[in-house]
Parts: sequence; structure tokens; C-alpha cells
Amino acid sequence: MKPQNQFKSRKRITKQLVLQLVLFCFFTLCTYAQIKGGSAFSTANHNKQIIGYVPNWDAWKDTNLYVPKASLNHYNIDYSQYTILNFSFFGVAVDGTLHSGDLRNKQIYANGQIQQPAALLHPDGYSSHDQTFVLGEPQTFHGWDEKLRALGYEPNPEASWKGWVKTAIGQKGTWPLVEHVESSMIKIAHDNGVKVMASIGGWSMCKHFPEMAADPIKRARVIADCVTLVTKYNFDGIDLDWEYPGPFSGMNFTGTTADYHNFTILVSEIRKAIGTKKLITAAMSASPSKLDGIEWSEIDKYMDYYNMMTYDFNGGWSEIAGHNSPLYDSPGAEYQNYSLDATYKKLAALKVNLSKVNLGVGFYGRAVNTAVAPALGAKTLKAQLTFSVDGPVQSAADMTHFAATEGSPYYTHILQEIQSGKWNENWDDVAKVPYLTHKTEKAFVSYDNPKSIQLKSQYIKDKN
Repeated sequence: MKPQNQFKSRKRITKQLVLQLVLFCFFTLCTYAQIKGGSAFSTANHNKQIIGYVPNWDAWKDTNLYVPKASLNHYNIDYSQYTILNFSFFGVAVDGTLHSGDLRNKQIYANGQIQQPAALLHPDGYSSHDQTFVLGEPQTFHGWDEKLRALGYEPNPEASWKGWVKTAIGQKGTWPLVEHVESSMIKIAHDNGVKVMASIGGWSMCKHFPEMAADPIKRARVIADCVTLVTKYNFDGIDLDWEYPGPFSGMNFTGTTADYHNFTILVSEIRKAIGTKKLITAAMSASPSKLDGIEWSEIDKYMDYYNMMTYDFNGGWSEIAGHNSPLYDSPGAEYQNYSLDATYKKLAALKVNLSKVNLGVGFYGRAVNTAVAPALGAKTLKAQLTFSVDGPVQSAADMTHFAATEGSPYYTHILQEIQSGKWNENWDDVAKVPYLTHKTEKAFVSYDNPKSIQLKSQYIKDKN
């Protein structure tokens, strides 16, 4: 999803959860029928936060990505498992305004590229899932339909073929009419007691964050759009995914130390604009160097949760094969203090308000090619690869076994690979996570399974 060191980049994957935790998961099974996942438990059984990122592009996914076709939509979310859903992503344009992630500049990874202003929601309800998630599925009416009555419409009193009347405001119109009849994710979530946040940024849409946060005029524009999201579209708050405040490289930009204070100014002004009843959260790097400069005591006055990205510690950018999301540091790892446990200890040392901390785990894997026999710590084998989001980069990502997901296989795919009998299943009893090594090829996969997720969940309970 995003690299935790300052050297490499990667793409944002699919969906995240949080359980005073941030997990990656899949919303499952049949289309257009809100389902229950079959769990005997729900959020009523605990007092933790479980946060799931819902990318608008996931609804396009098909069987080639090892999920049922068109299944990853808001009708199939098991809302009983969540407290918050983060609709992702809105991006920041060069003028400071927000735009639909589906209107992202696809070449933004290249030097000299900028993001021009664009619509907040994609204007074509059939080319993007923005409207379906936020407003409800669009339907085009070419004549009178009784469904419209519930939305405040009446047929034109002269003749229904002439058009419609919206009686409450006296508006008249002719056919065709586009309306959002099916429930939106926000409506279904609210009916189930779940909040929905508008997530801004993500790895590929952060280029203009530093300049926006530093400029009062551009900040005012992004804040105005934040107000629109929580008032016009009924979001429950704003989730910031700036990767990353501080003097670190992002996609096609490098920040400065001024970002730390500008981040504080940004969240304080968002709080003033949206009021105290809405939430402000942020996805934050778990890299120790990226935590020191954050003005924790000050932002604590304005923010509700810090969602720590305790995953993507290793991947195609790594020099040796390592764990994507270890619970504890693994001896011999390329970087030390890169684990969920190390992140907790770092935040505690910084005196961060731990009651606001959500720690992340991955429901996907990181697959790499190795230069020698596959093993934990084996040297990776890099090549020039072109990724859908990052463009051309040097990476060891395994494009042989996991091309569809560009070396970041979903758990559903990992299970299929295990069942093929071609991989050795391994367990690191220090880091407390599993990994796979190929029996005949130089290939390595780090991932999480139910055992490692359970251990992380218990850790979070134990640390309160």
C-alpha cells in the first residue's frame, strides 16, 4: 500500500480494516444483496474500533483478481463487523481543491506532472462507482415510475409523458431523469450504526499535500471541500492519508520539515470548519523516523484516531526478503524497529495518546523474487518493472505467480497457491507471522493468516 522506508514506492492495494487495528480484507460474495459474513461476533462484542477502507475502484474487480465478479461493493459489506468505513480516495489538486480518485492524473508518478482540478464525484455514474457509493446507484428514467414518488417526485399534472415535478421545491423537468434509487454506502452504514469517513490522499494522490498545507488560500479550498463532504454528502468526518508529512519522498514529491507544523494547522482548521461532532482521523506511517516530527500533543486537541500503517514494512523495494506486517521485530531484518510492537513502543515513548491509536495488519501478501534459494532474509532479485500506479521502478515484486495484483496477492489467492502444493508453509516464531517459500522456484511470500491476526488482536487487547 505504501512503503514504510524513505527509499521506495508502491501502490495502494485494496481495503483496510482496523481493530484498534487496521486490517486489509475483502467484502464478499453475491452482488446487490447486503449479507452477513456468518460470524457469531460483531462490534457489539467489544469496544474497539474496526475500520475498513473501501476503495471505489474495487467494485470493478473480477475473477482474474481472485474475487467473485463485481462482488466488492457496498451491498456486500458485513456492516456488523465495522465501526467505521473509510471511502477512498479523494485527491488534492494543484489549486488545493479535492477531486475524485477516478479523475486522478494517471501519469502523476512522472516528474513534472501535476494534478489539475476535477470534480469531487465523477460526473458519469456509469463510468465510476463514486455516485453509487456516495449517493446510491444511479438509474435513468425515461418515463414515470412509482419508485420516483418516494424521492419526492410526481408526474407532470398535464401528462406524465411530459415530465416530472419535484413538489417540495416546485422544480419541473422532462425525461430522461437520472436519480439514485438504491441506497448508498453512507445510508446503509448509518442504518447499521457505522460511520463513513471521506479519505483524502493515498500513495498516489499526495503530491500537492505539502504545498496545500503551507498555503492559506489552498488550505481554505480543501477545507471548503471537506465541509461539502460532511454536509452535502453526509460523511461522518475526514480521514487524511498524507504520505508523508516531513522531509520524505512521496510519489513525485519530497516534503520538508515545515510539513509537520503545517499538518497541525491543517487539522486544526478542518476541526474548526466541520465542528466537534464529526471525526478527524489520519493514516500515519509506522516508520520511526516519520513519527518524531509530528506535533502529537497539539494534534491531539483536534484528532480522534491515528491509524498506524503497521504493514508494508517489506516488499518489492526491499533488498532482502522480509515480513510485510510482523508483530515483533525479526532478527536479521533489513530494518529494525519495523513491526507492530516497535510502533507501539515508539508511540508510547513519544507519549502519544494511545487510546486514539489503531494498529494495522494486512489481509494481503507481499511476494518477491529472490536471487538465491527462497528464505527469510534471502537477497531479492530486482528488475525494471512497470506498475499501474507507480509506473516504471526497480522492484523484486513477483510478477510470475502474482501478476494480476502486481506482487501483492490477496489472501484468497494465497490460499489457492497453498492448496496447489507448490509452496512450503513457514512460521516465524519470533515475528509471529507466516511466510511461503516456493518448492522449486526462487519465490517468497509474506502474509498474514488467522493465527497471526489473532495474536495481533490479543496484543492490542493486552496493551489496551
